[in-house]
Amino acid sequence: MAAAAVRFPNVSWLADAPSTFVLQSRGADDCPTARYSLSVEHPPLDRWRDSMPAEVGQWLVGPTPPWWIAGGWAVDLHLGRQTRPHVDLDAGCFRDELAEIRRALDGWEFYAAHDGTLTRLGTEQVPAACANSVWCHPAGADLWWLQLLLEERDGTDWVFRRCRSVRRPAKQLTLATPDGVRYLRPEIQLLYKAKAAREKDRADLNALLPALATEERAWLADAIATCHPDHEWLGFLRPSESQEQLQTRTTAATSEFSG
Repeated sequence: MAAAAVRFPNVSWLADAPSTFVLQSRGADDCPTARYSLSVEHPPLDRWRDSMPAEVGQWLVGPTPPWWIAGGWAVDLHLGRQTRPHVDLDAGCFRDELAEIRRALDGWEFYAAHDGTLTRLGTEQVPAACANSVWCHPAGADLWWLQLLLEERDGTDWVFRRCRSVRRPAKQLTLATPDGVRYLRPEIQLLYKAKAAREKDRADLNALLPALATEERAWLADAIATCHPDHEWLGFLRPSESQEQLQTRTTAATSEFSG
């Protein structure tokens, strides 16, 4: 199989790497992590431990800043059941608190990921500003254990990194299960999933729609209309709305998010 430098489709990664690793395509698949292998001394990109959300709190040593489960597992935590298989486990934190999260994962190794490139982070190394994802595992492990997704904030507001006019109070970013496991709010998780709208993202939308409260559904529709005005999901979120009504709401939402 011929090696080729490639980009991962539809995924936010980290970068400014000193070197670009060579990846090998494995053929089409909906899951980016299952499409490529990496010829370096750490786990292959498709080798993920079957980690569970409740384990993250056991791995973190000592007091930590806020963190939460994200990705497909956040959908399942909100619904109280597993709706589909998961290739990996995502946890979110604020970018400016990543160093504290890293210290709490004592003895782990961290790799910033972006555009098909993995860069190992030194002990005090700070990811570049474009870095949105950090893969990690305990030192010596032959599997990836966790992906850290970095969120942005401005003062007391969380800011959507893909469209900075979309924001809300940071204290409203997460919810919690009865057992106290915090997870990214469903409407915010779906906003991230709207960009690529892969098969698994559409499955998550279909699973969550009946469970969304009216205000959650309205917020998601306004945010998607602001970032992706012609997105197909708006037809599911606002099925009876005319184009004129949609434009009025989009304009109002843009003004609200910018204010």
